[in-house]
Amino acid sequence: MQRHITRKFRPHDHSHGFVRGRSALTNAEPHVGTAVILKLDLLDFFGNVDRRAAYRAFRFAGYSRAVSHLLTDLAILDGVLPQGAPTSPDLANLAAYRMDVRLTKFAENNALAYTRYADDLTFSGSFTPLAQRAIEFIIRDEGFSPNEKKLRYLLRDQRQSVTGITVNEKLNWPRTRRRWLRQEVYYVGRFGLDAHLGARGVEKSRYKEFIYGHVYALHAVRPDEADNHLKELDRVEWPY
Repeated sequence: MQRHITRKFRPHDHSHGFVRGRSALTNAEPHVGTAVILKLDLLDFFGNVDRRAAYRAFRFAGYSRAVSHLLTDLAILDGVLPQGAPTSPDLANLAAYRMDVRLTKFAENNALAYTRYADDLTFSGSFTPLAQRAIEFIIRDEGFSPNEKKLRYLLRDQRQSVTGITVNEKLNWPRTRRRWLRQEVYYVGRFGLDAHLGARGVEKSRYKEFIYGHVYALHAVRPDEADNHLKELDRVEWPY
């Protein structure tokens, strides 16, 4: 049902979270090799989308007034978008469309790159002293709230990471995450699933999906490493 309700939704080109064909990888790509990266989060992303904003999103998508009121009744709980509802991500993205338009225009006028992955906003380039204030003003003016405690500047001599992807020189996984995955694959391949999980003291009923999911995610940036991991995992005797 959610797929049919939101089929008319067209998120902004710079919105990458919850969008088919886009990912954490496409969100990180515009920021590769830049001098400075500014990262900031939105406070309570879904909770800042109220009934009025949800109604506007449905109207913006092309639904009639009557249908938009009905769909808003179905999508809103206690006055805001509820966490976990299948319609909430698409509605939040569309509610943030005008913010994306304004931030994209600001970025273009100031030689910056801008992307948003759900509540994670990333800017990169050369910043003027007033750029951060202007960005925060636009966010607040559009009804959202920047999380100032999580605001970070990342310089070229630091590890620049965007939605979990390292972007200093090229798209890559952080070394610590690659090392962790390499160890996981090695130990489960050498000792078997039960022994490996027993030694770790954890129970994962869907560990196969868990580990393969990480390897396929790695494949997007390091297919050479991922292919070696897949060969090892394919030799494991899985219970299902």
